Order: sequence, then structure tokens, then C-alpha cells
Amino acid sequence: MQPQPGGPAFEFLFAGLPESVEYYVEAGVVRSPHFNLKAVDLPAVKRIKVTYRFPSWTRLANVVEEQGGDLRAVEGTEALLEIETDKPLTDGMIVLDTQKEIPLKVSGNTATGTVKIEKDGLYHIGMIDNDQRVRISEDFFIEARKENAPTIRISKPGRDYKASPIEEVAVSIDADDDYGLQEVSLHYSVNGGPEKAIPVLKQPGAKQSSGQTLIALEDFKLVPGDVVALYATARDARATTRTDMFFIEAQPFEREYSQSQAGGGG
Repeated sequence: MQPQPGGPAFEFLFAGLPESVEYYVEAGVVRSPHFNLKAVDLPAVKRIKVTYRFPSWTRLANVVEEQGGDLRAVEGTEALLEIETDKPLTDGMIVLDTQKEIPLKVSGNTATGTVKIEKDGLYHIGMIDNDQRVRISEDFFIEARKENAPTIRISKPGRDYKASPIEEVAVSIDADDDYGLQEVSLHYSVNGGPEKAIPVLKQPGAKQSSGQTLIALEDFKLVPGDVVALYATARDARATTRTDMFFIEAQPFEREYSQSQAGGGG
């Protein structure tokens, strides 16, 4: 026995009892009443099979983990747990660290229950024995992963650009998304006029996209000083991301030729 701080109390730990125990406490000539610790042979968890049912907007098929336990998935996913025990489970439950209890449906040595993954946390498997709640498993983690908006950038020209009024300017757009792109487009307008959009996504649902298009300045009958404003957008099932605005400025032919000579061109 070990004395407890703050008073004349003592503590003794019974560990790994194989059977029921009767005990009492004796101090000098004083003896306490007799007490009993009842060893109960509780069901043990042998295996947890997890089936992830992802939110419909992800367009992902169900995923099965035969040897599961810890739960990791995007927010809104439903995790179906199939818990195999070495003997039938009575009044079994999934206990979350919020103290919420999810009743289990038992069939033989298999119990099932569903956890909706909404935030990070913990859970364990428990049951009711002699009107007392007891745990029969260790703690398992719950990780609710955030759904990120798509990323997108204009990789070419990648900055404001000066061109001759008859040049064809190549524009390259790179985008990606964790769960699939639904739309990637280049938007442009000439001298503040009506905006037009050019779709560049080759395959809706793809997680990555590298698209390219040409803007033929000659089609707009530009004169030196005219400006084409452009930006790109990427959309997934839940959010849209856009790049900064870029500008293509029409330059006089003579100035374009002079710049080329200065750069060592022929």
C-alpha cells in the first residue's frame, strides 16, 4: 500500500485478477468488513472492419478496411464499424469522447454501428454488465479531414505580358483538387468589354488538370495601348477558386522589334 498525499489514505492496485477476490483491510487490532471483487469474463474485441461511406459530393466509392480501428476520412463521411468479438456482446455500444453512446446491433459474435465523422476525437467499444458501463477496447482516434478548395495558377505567361497586336499568346493553366475538378476555365475581356470564358478541363472529375489555349490578339483588332485582362477559375463540387488578374498589353510593332534586337534575336 502507498499513502496518498493530503491525508492518511492508502491505495493498493489489484492488477490482472484471474478470478474473484475477497479482501479486507487491517491496521493493528482494527479490521474492516470483508469486500469482494468479482472477476467477470467480458467479451474481447478480435477485429474491427470499417466501411467508409463518403459524402455524395466527393463522388468516391465506398472503401473497406478489413483491419480497422482508427477512423480517418473527410468531414461528413459515415464509418460503418463491424466489430467481431470472441463471444456475443450484450448491450454493446460505441462510446465517443463527447460521452455520446451509439448502440450496436448484435448478430452472434458480430456487432455493427455507424460513426459520422464530424470532428477530431476518440472512441472506444463498451457494454453494460450488471447495470454498469464497462469498456472492452482501447481508445481509437477519429480524424476529420478538411475539404480544401481547388488550387489553380496561370503558369504561362504567368505575369503581365506585352505583345504585338497580331501575336497569338499561349496561356497555360494548372489546377488540382483532392476530390475531383468539375470545371476549369480561362476568363478574359478586351479593354473592359464583355467577359468571355474558355473551358480548358479535359476530363471532369480529374484531380489534376493542365490545359492550354491561344488568345489570338489579331482577332480583336487591337491597336497599341489596348489591354486584354484575364484570369482563371477552378471549381469542384463545393467551392470555386480564381487566380489574380493578369494583363496583356498591345505594343507598337517598332517597340517589339527593338526589344527583340536588344535581347540578341535576329
